[in-house]
Amino acid sequence: MIDRRYITIDDWRNLGGEREAERISFKDAFDSERHFEDALTADPDLLEDGLWLVGRQLRVSAGQIDLLGVGHDGQLIVFELKHGQIGRGALSQVLEYAAFIESLPASDLATLVSNSSGRNGIPQIADFAAMYEARFGEISGDDPFGVQAVLVSLAAPDEDSVRAITWLSDHGVRIQQVIYETFSDDDYVVLRPLWNPPPQNLRWWFPPASAKSSELTEWIKLEITKMPVAKFHTEIMQAIISAFPSGRWSPHTKPHRIGFHMKFEGRTNILIYVYNTYPEEVVLTLFNEILKYAPRKLRNALKLFEDAESIDPNDDRRWIDAGTWAKHGDALREALKYAGDKHAKAVG
Repeated sequence: MIDRRYITIDDWRNLGGEREAERISFKDAFDSERHFEDALTADPDLLEDGLWLVGRQLRVSAGQIDLLGVGHDGQLIVFELKHGQIGRGALSQVLEYAAFIESLPASDLATLVSNSSGRNGIPQIADFAAMYEARFGEISGDDPFGVQAVLVSLAAPDEDSVRAITWLSDHGVRIQQVIYETFSDDDYVVLRPLWNPPPQNLRWWFPPASAKSSELTEWIKLEITKMPVAKFHTEIMQAIISAFPSGRWSPHTKPHRIGFHMKFEGRTNILIYVYNTYPEEVVLTLFNEILKYAPRKLRNALKLFEDAESIDPNDDRRWIDAGTWAKHGDALREALKYAGDKHAKAVG
């Protein structure tokens, strides 16, 4: 029985108001692994937005799968949960379970889900195949679902497990990890997920959930000084600030990245951040509000940085490393200054 209210850090912040939360231990947040599993089953969005849980404690020949879900993209996800630290046993289990689920023909998987649902907090799923096709389209091909293995814990994995997970990833077997940091206020237990934590020497320990914007800003600046991007990240920031001195900067924090966004009139115009798993690169996104002041000049300068990952026609996102910045930084500085001058004239 869940007698506490659990919420993600993003949803908690969206509640607004002057809220404060203090860091608590995972043992204070959850009495047991069963309690942890109960909370995630009651609200699957704590694990992933839009997650459809289709099984809990599924008995299979390889053992007993803690949770089986379907992600927003239709991929099957095998979750192995640990109340404390992930060890080699959990890694072995999640690999065996993922391999077993992937080996099942679609009809056998549908039978397994249908027979296992209707208990342990999972609603009855009488016809998994029909429900899946209604959400994601026709089931076809030799591997219609794809399977992802995810280790979920309330403490960092041990050193041997980190080494094994890294080795598997380097050889094409991707094991996702999510570690929850836990906080509490008067109303909620607040969960902050840290996805795919980097090695210990690069891991970010986030400030308290109640940290003010100014405290987050100083913390982000300090963390970035410890990273390979420190020097040219500062140079990129200085170029932007010089071009747009009236821009308002705010901290940008996600479980897997930190940085800053600049706003004019309440809208984000520039976003600059660093991923914890790619500490050698700065990600710079210029939005249309900036691009429109020098569309050709800015886009031509950004094209010099080959790595792009824009998800919207109204922005241009580039990954910048030290080498490309040294080679093309002056062109981007010039383009930013040109756009900044045009913006200053436009707004008077």
